[in-house]
Amino acid sequence: MEERSRIVLQAIVVRLAIAPFFMHAGDVGTIYESSAMALKGLNIYDFVYARTLQLQNTTGLPVFFEGYAYHPLLIWFYAPFYWFFTLIAGPNPVMIDGHYPSLPVLIYPWTPLLLVMLKVPIILADAFVVYLLAGMDVKKAEIYAFCPYTIFISVVWGMFDALVAVFLLASYLTASRNNMLSGVFYGLSLVKLYTAVLLPLYVYRLFGKWRALAEFAGGFALTLIPVAYFLVVSPNSIWNVLVTFQGARLMGGVNMYNFIWIVQDLPFDLIVSMIPNILLLVAVLWLIPRLGKDAPLLESMLAIMFAYFLFGKVINEQFLVAIFPLILLCKECDHRLWVAPFVFIFLRSPFYYFALPILWTSPVFYSYYLQADVVWRQLQAEGYLQIPMYAVGVAFSLAILWNLLQILKTTRPGVPVGPFASASKSRLTTRVPVRSLRNLPSLRVTSRVRVAFFEGSRRRSMTSQI
Repeated sequence: MEERSRIVLQAIVVRLAIAPFFMHAGDVGTIYESSAMALKGLNIYDFVYARTLQLQNTTGLPVFFEGYAYHPLLIWFYAPFYWFFTLIAGPNPVMIDGHYPSLPVLIYPWTPLLLVMLKVPIILADAFVVYLLAGMDVKKAEIYAFCPYTIFISVVWGMFDALVAVFLLASYLTASRNNMLSGVFYGLSLVKLYTAVLLPLYVYRLFGKWRALAEFAGGFALTLIPVAYFLVVSPNSIWNVLVTFQGARLMGGVNMYNFIWIVQDLPFDLIVSMIPNILLLVAVLWLIPRLGKDAPLLESMLAIMFAYFLFGKVINEQFLVAIFPLILLCKECDHRLWVAPFVFIFLRSPFYYFALPILWTSPVFYSYYLQADVVWRQLQAEGYLQIPMYAVGVAFSLAILWNLLQILKTTRPGVPVGPFASASKSRLTTRVPVRSLRNLPSLRVTSRVRVAFFEGSRRRSMTSQI
């Protein structure tokens, strides 16, 4: 068997073996609930907005119901698999509730099958990332395929950042050949909105190349059609869910801002949480012209995303998956960045929480869960986990900063980059060829990845024609 196919197959098998037994109840429950609503033709944003208003009226606080707060296109990656599941198990609910602080009611024997079906889009996204990386470098593909962090997020947690990863990677790989396709892939990466920070970079690099910019914008606009539809039929709902909620979230996560969790004053916390938005805006406005139009796209994308990870106010544990393939392609970056968010998972959520599908199979197991949860909540309430959480967050921010500085060293103004750098001007010093030679490996890497991508595209096209 070809090495590439072997790694992809192994990655799929590992994920399928884990998928039926674990989940993050809140996130998987949201996808399940939203898939069922989508198939019934219901407006998901109206549902979430109504629950938010109910929650705010009940508590008197500016809080939000944390339901489906994603791009409208996302749910259609899941709905076909949920529909297929209903053909087997029927339309009756299999997972009831599960939104924090409630625990879900799981119906057996169908829950394991449901978990597999809802994770198929994530597993396929991971497999495609591995396929692309394996066409370039087997070791890098193996790192992604068998990294405990990527596996955990995809099939233990059940979160779909792998979809962001594959679309962002595809956008990068197609950028130099097909701007419209690159725009489509970039638009699809917005199934989680944090990649919006890259849009100014794309526009800046294409500004002045009007045809290329129009092609990119056209592809990007295609992915916004569902957003435009909901802005017409339910403007208040989608605006509240996608914009107001995301803009008004409390800062924290795997970053230097999670100290805010010890301040028990929500209105004050929300006001302070506006500061990171200003820092991020300043950082992006400084970085884009600093990188310029000639810096390598890979390094430029990572620099902007690192700025988001450093200054963005909400950095959840799973976000790094989205740029992990790009990190593996960048020789200046350290792929071990995943360690800090992986550790952070178990400081914020106990492992047994992800094992609920197993614990639900026995009243004895479930009673152990409830006993352990009492102890865990006491540890949280007394603040014993706050110091290690803050330490890990700061460590991750420092690691991100170091990687950002490494990228900026190689893209500083005046340093020639790209395949024609060594022949750009006759006044270059003798150091330039050395620097250019250092860039050659990354150029060959990019070339091999792009070739792999388009070979795969042609094969899929031929298959579909057959």
